[in-house]
Amino acid sequence: MTPAQAAWLRALRNLGRFEEFDLQLAGMFARQDPQLPESAMWVIACLSQQIQRGAVCLTLAGLAAETPPAVNPSVPWPANAADWVTLLRRVPAVGVPGQIRPLVLDGSSGRFYSYRHWDLEQRLARELRQRAGWAPVAEARVVRRALNALFPADEPAASLQGLAAALAASGRITVLTGGPGTGKTTTLARMLAVLLHARPASRVALVAPTGKAAARMEEALGGALARLPAQWRVTVPAQATTLHRLLGLRPGAAHLPRFHPAHPLPVDILALDEASMVDLALMTRLVEALPDTARLILLGDPDQLASVEAGAVLGDLCESPLGFSPMQARRLVELTGWSMSPATARDDHPLRDHRVHLTHNHRFGDSPGLARLAAAVNGGDAAAVHCLLTGEGEPEVSGSAEPGLMMEQVLAGYAPYLDALTAGTAAAEVLGRFEQFRVLCAHRAGPFGVDGLNARIEAALRRRGYLLGEGLWTAGRPVLVTRNDPGARLANGDVGLILPDRSGRLQAVFRRSDGSVHAISPARLGAWETAFAMTVHKTQGSEFDTVLLVLPSEDSPLLTRNLLYTGVTRARRRLRVVGPVEIWESALARRQQRASGLGDALRRPQAIGDHECY
Repeated sequence: MTPAQAAWLRALRNLGRFEEFDLQLAGMFARQDPQLPESAMWVIACLSQQIQRGAVCLTLAGLAAETPPAVNPSVPWPANAADWVTLLRRVPAVGVPGQIRPLVLDGSSGRFYSYRHWDLEQRLARELRQRAGWAPVAEARVVRRALNALFPADEPAASLQGLAAALAASGRITVLTGGPGTGKTTTLARMLAVLLHARPASRVALVAPTGKAAARMEEALGGALARLPAQWRVTVPAQATTLHRLLGLRPGAAHLPRFHPAHPLPVDILALDEASMVDLALMTRLVEALPDTARLILLGDPDQLASVEAGAVLGDLCESPLGFSPMQARRLVELTGWSMSPATARDDHPLRDHRVHLTHNHRFGDSPGLARLAAAVNGGDAAAVHCLLTGEGEPEVSGSAEPGLMMEQVLAGYAPYLDALTAGTAAAEVLGRFEQFRVLCAHRAGPFGVDGLNARIEAALRRRGYLLGEGLWTAGRPVLVTRNDPGARLANGDVGLILPDRSGRLQAVFRRSDGSVHAISPARLGAWETAFAMTVHKTQGSEFDTVLLVLPSEDSPLLTRNLLYTGVTRARRRLRVVGPVEIWESALARRQQRASGLGDALRRPQAIGDHECY
């Protein structure tokens, strides 16, 4: 690294904008290339920063819109996106699509990638394009009979749900989206009934991103299957599993998963729930591990928070307008006998003909205020949100800007399970009461973040005499598992309680998907944290009767419309909000946007090399 490059790196560190990892990456390329311009070091650090924030790439148009850093005015600086393209093309470490270089510049789209993320994006696009198309599971008369029996015309939601089942029966990929309570799991049960009656020997896999989401999928699908007419009930796997467990992939391990393109999964139908939580790398591995003939069903809500790691795959798959092409509409009419019209807008997105969005909400029937609030948040209607939170006409929704009132609401929310604990109630009942209420936060740090609130809640409960004893293992402490632990039969995201057994010995108690209780010694817990308060991210895929959503007093880039929508929709019956109205207004104007080229890659196939990054 030259003295000028070293000085530039020190100046960037002093700016306080980048994490140390971003600067170390820029420094690594500078050490390998003494001719690397300072502006190229800047763009490499920006790319690293965006990937850490969940983006797949860096858009040069967005970079050009930024004000140059006030570091060294003598450093030449590109004036626009075209100048950035010219600059990066002269960097030896930067290649064009198809070349194997550490960095990839797609000059036609103005996107700048790491090779790994460009390669993952292209591979996923290739797999999804190959799955798109017409592939009926059986003759039209067989499918039509099942559809007419399982989706009666007198049901208000049957038309869209039946359409989703028709797509699953006619193609190898189906994307079923909708908000909480719109019937995605009920539709999946009927989809599986259609497919398994057409091909009874089909092997089915039920998958979700986390152990908690898998347990909820298993429970909800089991109930939906039991409600099917007797002659249409089918048998599916007794357990849903996580993606990592399905693929035989250990988090952080640098080896091939058990199942991959050369050794595909032994499945004919795979249903993935909570697909919005799946990042680009994991989705690519899943789709590549499927046999060519397998049917993939993706379920999720693209308006919720995207994955923690890079990518917003479900959102990218849903970026085209709803509606079928003329050819797909004709085929579906022939298959189902139902009338439908093609979309008027043209779009060459290959998954356009494989997507249905459910809109009829079944969950908020007793809580119309929650339904209206969720719709207002998702639509970015700040005036409606303000009215719902401050008005008196919606008893299940209320807002308060007074943090002083918050702790009383917390104590009232957790009192039922703590009273049951004091009374010596059975562990299953104590868990059930605890699971009815949760405090959700946007941040981890700060007085209104998870760390600060957990400490304050614990102190308040001790003052009230609810928590007794010193140290970590106190009866009544909720614990959140933060890393998969197969040996203890616990998954990342599992939440339990420290409770005494009949002899008074403390145990960590968790609820299984079948409703039974699983207890282990607290000493056997691996990575965990206290869970009186949890981040919205950590509760994705969970629901509670009552939610207390606590927002910080100051605005933050992490506060987005997607985060608020995800937090609001964790509540089944009641929502209480703490935070100033101004925070809601600014967050509603800020959507979670992650730079990606997956939509373009799906529309415009590109040749890629044979080298693949696992």
